[in-house]
Amino acid sequence: MHLEVLEIVNLASCIGAALAPSQLGEEGLKAIRSIEAADLIVAVTPVHKGSYSGLFKHLFDLVDHEALVGRPVLLAANGGSYRHSIVVDHQLRPLFAFFRALAIPSAIYAAEPNCASYAIEPGPLRDRIDEAVGQAVELLLARQTALTLRLSA
Repeated sequence: MHLEVLEIVNLASCIGAALAPSQLGEEGLKAIRSIEAADLIVAVTPVHKGSYSGLFKHLFDLVDHEALVGRPVLLAANGGSYRHSIVVDHQLRPLFAFFRALAIPSAIYAAEPNCASYAIEPGPLRDRIDEAVGQAVELLLARQTALTLRLSA
C-alpha cells in the first residue's frame, strides 16, 4: 500500500489559477490524479470562517465528478475552537456526497485545546481518531474484497 500526502498549502501556486483540469501544470495535474486514483482519501481541512478553506474546495472542484464514486473518505477538520466542529457534518459530508463517495461514519474534529504542543494527547480525540481509522480500514478492506470478487466472477 502506498501513502501519499498532499498539502494544499504547497499546491496553492499549482492549482489556484486553474479553472479546469486542462489548465493545470504537471504538479497540479499529478495531485488531482492522485486523489482520483486513491483507494482511501483522508480529507482534512482547517476551518476558516465556519467552513472548509477556499483552496480545499477549489482542489475538489478540479476532481472529476465521477472519480470518487464508492471511494472511502475519512473526514476531518481542525479549528481554533469547538464552535466549528459541525463543519464536518454540514460542509464536508455534503461535498463528498456530491461525489457519491463513502464517507466514514465517524469523523474527526480537532480544536486547538486538543493539541497541546501540536501533539494529540490521549483522550477523547485520540479515541475518536482510532474509531474513525478502524472504520476506514474495515470499509477499505470490504471494498477491496468486493472488487476482487467482481473481477473473479
